[in-house]
Amino acid sequence: MRYRYYLSGIILFSVLLIIIFSPLLLKYLVKRQLLNTFRGSTVFLENCVLKPTEFRIDNLKINKEKTYNFEIKELSIRFNLFSLLKRRIIKCRIEGGSLFINFSNLIDEFKNGINKSNLWRIETIEFKNIALNSEARDGDLKAYLFFAQLKPIEKLIHSLKLEISSLSFQRWEWKDMVLEIKEGGGGNLEVKSLSYGRLKWEGIKGLINYQKDKLSINPLLVKFLNGDIEGNLDLDWAKTLKYKFFLKISHFNLEELEKVFELTEKFKLSGKVEGNFIIEGEGLNFKNINGEFYIPQPGGTFIIQDTNLLKKLAEKSGQSFDIISESFRDYYFDKGLIKLFLEGEDLIFRFILEGEKGKRDLEVRLHNFANLKIK
Repeated sequence: MRYRYYLSGIILFSVLLIIIFSPLLLKYLVKRQLLNTFRGSTVFLENCVLKPTEFRIDNLKINKEKTYNFEIKELSIRFNLFSLLKRRIIKCRIEGGSLFINFSNLIDEFKNGINKSNLWRIETIEFKNIALNSEARDGDLKAYLFFAQLKPIEKLIHSLKLEISSLSFQRWEWKDMVLEIKEGGGGNLEVKSLSYGRLKWEGIKGLINYQKDKLSINPLLVKFLNGDIEGNLDLDWAKTLKYKFFLKISHFNLEELEKVFELTEKFKLSGKVEGNFIIEGEGLNFKNINGEFYIPQPGGTFIIQDTNLLKKLAEKSGQSFDIISESFRDYYFDKGLIKLFLEGEDLIFRFILEGEKGKRDLEVRLHNFANLKIK
């Protein structure tokens, strides 16, 4: 067995010597290998340089229409004799250029278009100054990668600075996001706006702690409905993506809530809210939403303008429509409690209010909350 390794090493070393002194042959072999790996694509490379422990390509372009387009100013690969025998690359460095991927076609491409037998394992990948663009059936991405060092075999991000101008996926939409992870796991996050359906969070800032397949942001500061949110976020993607928010709200404006959920024709709301809530989910689905919000003095207004809702309240309470209608015509309360929770696909708001006209206890149900669309 040892003899075979020695023989293979001698052969590889001899081939390397031949190629080092034959640039045209090297360029031909590299292009042929890339065409064999990325089947059906066009490949252009300006220059190739091979040294005993390093290989470099200048101005590399690989394109397959409607699937991917890679334009790389410099690609360098570091190796040694032992790593070559193990079909491993010590470090791959990509600097300058742009990467475009159409994820809608990528799955079929990976199954049929890419020759996976030609792919080697890479210990470290480094990116520097790369423009990123992608398209998919459910969303797209426009970003700029200042730098990144990844450990694919260990599934680890060593360091990263990424600026995302826009990112959308299904019901989520990010705008102007900067993510930085430093060596050791610390980092920062800033997002101008994040939307989910009709909900919109702005001015997001946080301190990051990253450890392999887990990431936490604490503290996390957010602007929501003209109010302030402070809390923390835990992400875990060891098996599937799981997340948990704990958030504390202050100066939350009920009038903004009325606008966001298009309740103006049904309700007239006012008042400032404070409280806590938790959001838990898996993948892109909410599993739990639960919160309690207090409305301190001087309170606010809660007026029902929806005739159908007033009729349902009258039937449920056993009182006449006129009595129920009058009780919610001009209802001012001194203090109140709002409970928020998820029930199936529906988001429930329960209002418990107290004022001069007495106590009110009412539920508002937003049906099929998970499928709300951005307006």
